[in-house]
Amino acid sequence: MKIIIADDHVLFRETLEEYIKRNLPSVDLTVVGDCFAVKQALTSQGTADLIILDYNMGGMNNGAGVTDIKTASPSARIAIMSGVAEQEQIRHALSLGAEGYFPKTLSGNDFIAGIEAMLSGEIFIPVCPESGEILKAYDPEGVQTPTSSKYFITQVDVKISPREAQILSALLKGLANKEIANDFNLQEVTIKMHVSNICQKLGVKNRTQAALKARELGFKES
Repeated sequence: MKIIIADDHVLFRETLEEYIKRNLPSVDLTVVGDCFAVKQALTSQGTADLIILDYNMGGMNNGAGVTDIKTASPSARIAIMSGVAEQEQIRHALSLGAEGYFPKTLSGNDFIAGIEAMLSGEIFIPVCPESGEILKAYDPEGVQTPTSSKYFITQVDVKISPREAQILSALLKGLANKEIANDFNLQEVTIKMHVSNICQKLGVKNRTQAALKARELGFKES
């Protein structure tokens, strides 16, 4: 498996590189400093199975780098990583096609678990069980304890995509398809398609049952 990780902090990426190589020795790992270097690596080495991009490094342009890298390597799975990004920025990057999120508050073990999850085809989005919110990229008050026992990844269990998770959150609020379509600037028929897919993945027959099942699984309104 090929992984490319891009982060503009030299000490962090060197430490992360050493940790990953020690815990995942079979992985072909390339570590670079920005989005431009990611593209160069893709040109010289071919595609990668997983590309992890720091949200605030050069070339990311408020998350737009996700789209650029996805275009350069359509078959690669893209994840974002951050120690400073706000929740809205994380959700924006996920809406652009990222399928994973690695907050720098994660423990080393959870970081490795996230990589393994994504390499096996899963979506990795850590969620705090107490609040149902996506795990924060930083923890100024020391509230978070980033260990596997404290966090779960609901989207992985039912293979809900980031866009479907957003629409599911809207269903939990009781919004109609037309209202959801207006909120996301999408056609109502597109929302109906997403709702149908969500119902199928949750094993239910309608949007009401989908909302009830989602609450059982721990999804929260965002």
